[in-house]
Amino acid sequence: MSRPSNHLEKRIAENLKGQQINFIDWIFKRLKIKKSSNILELCCGTGSQTMELLKLVGKDGRVFALDVSKDALEKLVKIVPHQLKGRIITIESKMENFSKSLKAIKIEPPAFDLIFCSYGLYYSEHPEETLNETLILLKRDGKMAIIGPYRSNNGPLFDLLEEADVKIDPFITYTSRDFMELVVIPWSIGNFKKVNIHTVVNHVIWSNPENIITYWKNSTFYDDEKLSRVEKKISEYFQHNLTFENEKWIMMVEMSND
Repeated sequence: MSRPSNHLEKRIAENLKGQQINFIDWIFKRLKIKKSSNILELCCGTGSQTMELLKLVGKDGRVFALDVSKDALEKLVKIVPHQLKGRIITIESKMENFSKSLKAIKIEPPAFDLIFCSYGLYYSEHPEETLNETLILLKRDGKMAIIGPYRSNNGPLFDLLEEADVKIDPFITYTSRDFMELVVIPWSIGNFKKVNIHTVVNHVIWSNPENIITYWKNSTFYDDEKLSRVEKKISEYFQHNLTFENEKWIMMVEMSND
């Protein structure tokens, strides 16, 4: 169900255009990163959060950025400033049995002060097993942070699309609304002494139909057969409204044993 990295970049760009809360700032005002940390980032994509992690770990820290997409990793490396390139190690790997990829580059557990994953864990074929695998790699005083959508995420957009007869796949509903509360929270409570749950609703305001169409076309729930119906529905909407307001319901589960 994942999309190529160019789709991801375009989708992120449309969110950034209209977001009312800076997503990156929101994360790192809450998630404190120690200098000299070794960080494993799962599903790094093209590096939306990687760049901030690289800055925060300092000159003696390292970020191991893992993703299944070679294309995404190549794009990430190209945008890393020269002065930060010594802090990043990219790893092309699926999340399933990712520790084998780490062993191939001589990384032995426990190795990481932080294991971080933003909007991607639900693509694992066996997310609980992936999470269990991270425990072996985490230092005793280390922590984890998993970020993803929950509850009424994309509610206004889903409603509009369904009015145009777009069928939202049950897997999309599960990953974008249920996964964090059904999988991540129970697992974190069962494996860590301290669990902090941070939430926010980020309102994304789009001022023209093209913003909505571009986001939808680059999503995992795009349906080319329904394009004309959706365009008509959006056109009708903007005849009576100046903007369209979507909602990104965001949760970060922060775990530690200290």
